[in-house]
Amino acid sequence: MRPRRAGRLAATATLLALVTAPLAATGAGAAADPVIDVGARPLGVAFSADGSQAFVANNDDSTLSVIDPATATVLATIPTSPLPFGVTTSPGAPTLVYASTTGAGPTIPSVDLIDPATASVTRLTGPLGNPSGVAADASFVYATNATGQFTRWPTGGGAAQGCELQTPTRGVVLVGTTAYVTQNALNSVAVIDTTTFACPPVAPAIPVGTGPWGIAYNPVRGEVYVVNATSATVSVISTTTNTVVETLPIGPGGRTVAVSPDGDRVYVTETDGLLLVLNRADPALGGTAVVGAGSEGVAASSDGVHVYVTNATDGTVTPFTRPTVTAPADASVAPDTAVTFSVTPAGDVTGLQWERSDDGGATWTPIPGATGTDYSLTATLADDGAQFRAVASSIVFAGAVSGVAALAVAAPPVPPTPAPSPSPTSPTLAVTGSTSGSLALLAAGLVAVGALLVPLAARRRPAR
Repeated sequence: MRPRRAGRLAATATLLALVTAPLAATGAGAAADPVIDVGARPLGVAFSADGSQAFVANNDDSTLSVIDPATATVLATIPTSPLPFGVTTSPGAPTLVYASTTGAGPTIPSVDLIDPATASVTRLTGPLGNPSGVAADASFVYATNATGQFTRWPTGGGAAQGCELQTPTRGVVLVGTTAYVTQNALNSVAVIDTTTFACPPVAPAIPVGTGPWGIAYNPVRGEVYVVNATSATVSVISTTTNTVVETLPIGPGGRTVAVSPDGDRVYVTETDGLLLVLNRADPALGGTAVVGAGSEGVAASSDGVHVYVTNATDGTVTPFTRPTVTAPADASVAPDTAVTFSVTPAGDVTGLQWERSDDGGATWTPIPGATGTDYSLTATLADDGAQFRAVASSIVFAGAVSGVAALAVAAPPVPPTPAPSPSPTSPTLAVTGSTSGSLALLAAGLVAVGALLVPLAARRRPAR
């Protein structure tokens, strides 16, 4: 197609129906996908390292739900020790799941090492009070405790090592050889060197907001995010300086936090049934998405396709799936012909916007009012070479852009003009000298002129 100059849309196309199939917004008022029913009071949630499975700790059921994100179905329900709380997974294959459990009755608190392939459970015990947060690297799994201990075990099981912080701890995240641990009563984050795993009487700590709870690391931006439940803020810690470099306001009831793989979005659960999305690349693109009642845990898959939120009151998981948009088909029409381009969006789509390019795709201009799944126009010759695409917006994910449809507009070929027919001429005959032949010619109205015959009328002279 020939590239066209930009800015010609208004002069070259007559709009028939900008929105023939309106798109309902989903991310700002409802979940993009149907909820997944799990056990009673789901709290912690985590994905496997490759994103192929998700795991949910059901606190009141004392079970672990294994979910297939591709189909949003529960594959298995594995019994755990009493009252599982937090959950994390091993950083590589094979996938192992670690769930902190607070215990009940004669069963003491533990961290359950669960092999989802065999449904086997190994209880890791040691100096534990009331474990909540868990994190794992290639060598150890770590657990925080409400009674102040910070404990770790070899990832495959073994003897525990304890580190006494002397204050209740909640969340934990690992950054290289450093563990960042939220200290709820001290309104701070302890910084622990995991190479020595020695907790001094007063561990180095970073002051944050009031009531720190969940914590997550953004490796793309080198930032640690701490959810301060009481002060309704998120503290942003630079891992370079170990200082708070920014404080972000959130709504009430903040709990846990996760980060998108590209580092652009920070997800914060609020217990009033909202997922807050903080966009680090462009704060104006942040927002909230409605989830279930008692929203608690949140996790993002490493492939960037899924975000899961547990809803403790509802006993469900709200899944969000990265948006996709099918490509519209090319069109080739005659001038003054109506043409419609169509797409089908899927996943967490909060809006759709058609765009047009008149310079071969170098620049794109939103088409005013074109926000439906179909876009129609009456094509003119000036539209020849124009390109069209649809952009799906999302709060939870980056937007999705469809493929490009090209429009060709050409007039039908003009048939060639036939050559004019030759004018008829009078017949001529050769004449011999026969008298009888001359009489026959006269009878036919012909007369001989030299060697030719011409009509007799042509020889008559006008009267004088």
